[in-house]
Amino acid sequence: MKVMEYDAIDGVKIIELPIFEDNRGLFCKPYSIDNFDQMGLTTNWREFYYSSSKKNVFRGMHFQKPPVAHDKFVFCINGLIEDIVLDIRRKSKTYGKFMKIRLDSARGVFIPKGIAHGFYTIEDSIVGYLVETTHNKKYDDGIKYDSFGYNPKVNNVILSERDRDFVEFKHFESPF
Repeated sequence: MKVMEYDAIDGVKIIELPIFEDNRGLFCKPYSIDNFDQMGLTTNWREFYYSSSKKNVFRGMHFQKPPVAHDKFVFCINGLIEDIVLDIRRKSKTYGKFMKIRLDSARGVFIPKGIAHGFYTIEDSIVGYLVETTHNKKYDDGIKYDSFGYNPKVNNVILSERDRDFVEFKHFESPF
């Protein structure tokens, strides 16, 4: 595993995943406690889940509010996505800024607390998530995906009703 720092948003790290390929296909170990400790990303993962999405789906921009905010590690098990992270930490020098990262089976992204997360599926995809807290519907929240400068540049984005109804960023009051 190799971690790459990005100055765009403090604390967000792109992680190159170890891929082993042969004539059968590939093998990947996206998480190892030893590797994460070596990268300075000591965590206490509490849940793992994955989503399967068709091409042109946008999921996000999601986060959990304090006191159950969490660090998150996101990786694409299969397919190709454009991963989006938005800094919603009021005191951060990058508050309101976002960055896009293409994820396939060879890379993941570490997302610290106070960063909203979403992704757009460039092709049918399966996306895995490790999170530090268990999901709590009371503290689950989000921001409308196209209200802070991000545009997936397609006309037929597939959204859940919940994601479509999130507050726009200009009206958002951050709990971070």
